Amino acid sequence: MRAWHRSIISYFAFAGFAWASWVVRLPEIKNLIQVNTSQLGLILLVGSIGSLIALIGSNRFIERFGTKLSLIGGYTLFTSSLIAAGFAASLHAPILLAVFSFFIGFGVGFADVAQNVDGSQIEQSMGKSLMPRLHASYSLGTLAGAGYGSVGAWLHLSIQWQTWVMAPVFAALLYFTVRHLPKETGKLIRDTLSAATTTSPSQSAQRQGSLRLLFGTSLFLIGLGIFSITLVEGASNDWLALSLVENYAASPANAGVGYAFLVGAMTITRFFGGNLVDLWGRDVILRRAALVGVAGILLIIFAPVWFGSLALYVGWVASALWGVGVALAFPLFLSAAGEGKESARRVALVATCGYTAFLVGPPLLGFLGQTIGLLNMFFVLAGCLILAAIIAGALKPAVQEAEAI
Repeated sequence: MRAWHRSIISYFAFAGFAWASWVVRLPEIKNLIQVNTSQLGLILLVGSIGSLIALIGSNRFIERFGTKLSLIGGYTLFTSSLIAAGFAASLHAPILLAVFSFFIGFGVGFADVAQNVDGSQIEQSMGKSLMPRLHASYSLGTLAGAGYGSVGAWLHLSIQWQTWVMAPVFAALLYFTVRHLPKETGKLIRDTLSAATTTSPSQSAQRQGSLRLLFGTSLFLIGLGIFSITLVEGASNDWLALSLVENYAASPANAGVGYAFLVGAMTITRFFGGNLVDLWGRDVILRRAALVGVAGILLIIFAPVWFGSLALYVGWVASALWGVGVALAFPLFLSAAGEGKESARRVALVATCGYTAFLVGPPLLGFLGQTIGLLNMFFVLAGCLILAAIIAGALKPAVQEAEAI
């Protein structure tokens, strides 16, 4: 069990490391493929669409073949596509880069459901709240990957050679972890005779089953909750630094410090959040964290008026509070989704709600911010956290246990 747990931690960390090392080189990639900002955004959007397609379809694959094959296959596609994307960038080929971006997104989306299903099963077997720490390993991997990518840029290491490093890293990961991954996790257990004598359900029936599962149970509240908080988390990635520049007169470097406060607070909260969940429960911790996040967002809004010359420093602290507010959303909501029957389908549905917020939310919030101002738009984010705090009761294990009966 511990070896399985360490293996899943390693996969979470690898995902963060590989992705962040690529993202920090995007300004250089943009110049290599000679596109403008909106065109680069479209290429990234293609990758997001790949992730959403994988999230929607991965549950059926896992229910039939288990998480092990999905995890290994997804990360193999992710790593090989990342390396290929590096070649596409070096060849100044934006269309080719968009194609590989789709497969990058598809691979990591496919693997993400599997690793979260595994994490939920490990958590239930060990009787401890482990999902926050798993996601903390992703955050730590992200910090390491950002450092690796930044050093690569400083040394003028080509994108092509930087991404090639991922091949031996992933090969080592497979070598040390593959034997510790159970084959049966996530499989939907059916009676052997009935499975042999009945035809597989049509896609229409499967979609109806997914809709029934999402809208006919408390899973709807879990999906709504993760959508609300993930929208706030995605907004922090896109609009926090810009708001500090435009409304606090901060330099880009000082705005980056604010974002670093947010990411650091998220990592620490995820690392220690599991212990607090074991003491007080998922619903209590999420509710309190969300309210801390509300306080941080309100401070961001009012600090320029209330604190004058000290506003930027208050903004940094408020950014950390914002990070605390959103840090536990993904691990706790996915942990709740993984309990009960059809865990792979439940996790896939809830993860899709979360990633949809990442994809759809930031552009819509940008239009709203353009109309009413970024700081005024942040009131919507505070409202989303308040909504999540109100429906946090859906995370109680008793709710999931009742559904599983």
